[in-house]
Amino acid sequence: MKTKRSKVIFFSLILIGILTVLWVFLSNQKSPLKVDVSDIEVNIEVQRFDKDLFTDYESIEMHARNLENQYPDFFPLFTQQIIKIGHSGNKSFNEYLDAFITDYTVTQAKDAVFDEFQDVSDIEKSLNDGFKYFLYYFPEYQTPKVITFIAGFNHSVVTTDKLIGIGLDKYLGAECEFYHMMKIPQYAAKNMRKEMIPVDCMSAWAEMEFPNTDSTDYLAYSMIYQGKLLYFLDAMYPEMSDHLKIGFLEEKIAYCQHFEAFMWEYLVSENLLFSTDYLQQRKFLGDAPFTAAFGNDSPGRAAAWIGWQIVRAYVRENKVDLPALMQETDYQKIMNLSYYDPK
Repeated sequence: MKTKRSKVIFFSLILIGILTVLWVFLSNQKSPLKVDVSDIEVNIEVQRFDKDLFTDYESIEMHARNLENQYPDFFPLFTQQIIKIGHSGNKSFNEYLDAFITDYTVTQAKDAVFDEFQDVSDIEKSLNDGFKYFLYYFPEYQTPKVITFIAGFNHSVVTTDKLIGIGLDKYLGAECEFYHMMKIPQYAAKNMRKEMIPVDCMSAWAEMEFPNTDSTDYLAYSMIYQGKLLYFLDAMYPEMSDHLKIGFLEEKIAYCQHFEAFMWEYLVSENLLFSTDYLQQRKFLGDAPFTAAFGNDSPGRAAAWIGWQIVRAYVRENKVDLPALMQETDYQKIMNLSYYDPK
């Protein structure tokens, strides 16, 4: 019996390996979302607030005033919501700002960021490429300012209707010693790298522009909303591999493809699709080393991948364009008309 089980596991691993190779091949094929954006002009220049914040200064009062004048939209957001030292008019504001800038841990983070991100032209190019596609589909929208910052490892990406802020100290690479010191688990640290910045920025922008307004917190609806955000990334980066868009290892994508029917049947048979239990939803959509119900070899957030496939099926079956998809908030309609039924 043990030998038979070992053979089953062995051949399953071989099959997953073959699926991984096939998936890599297919992901390199031209996407049907690859449209011509050559005539669309986008000129996003990444503004380095992180560098300006840590320039030498003689007077913290003058330094704060200069920063506020230079970054009128971002500076209040940074001080009030990101590092939470309050409004510039508060009595102790300058003292708090000076304490933040000179904090030992923050200065260590600054040194690491300045070393890793001496140049951000690759990030700038990727964001400009993504926003060309954004304007192709949504020409009436505006592109944001993009500003980088350091906040003591407490924020990755922040958005307003005018800007995207990138916390560069959250993208120093999976092996960053600070992340080890903070005991950030590997499943989370693996996506704290430079390559994820455009993905996180565009996903956050989509979430800001097209928020989930459904008041019914069914697991299925949350899955489909996550699927919409991932399909948005399909459209913004049609040549990007799926594993980067969702933040999975390549073999985890292969796992999802191989066990797609099993995962779907489990959610259906256990009556989980219309569960409103928050803790239950976190088990399937929260960041984790794996999705326990689907096995230790599954990825965390596996249900988001299923939601992605439902949305892809809905678009394919109904020939829905991206603007119509992002405006559609009837998640039951999406699920029904997707005719999703993995075999």
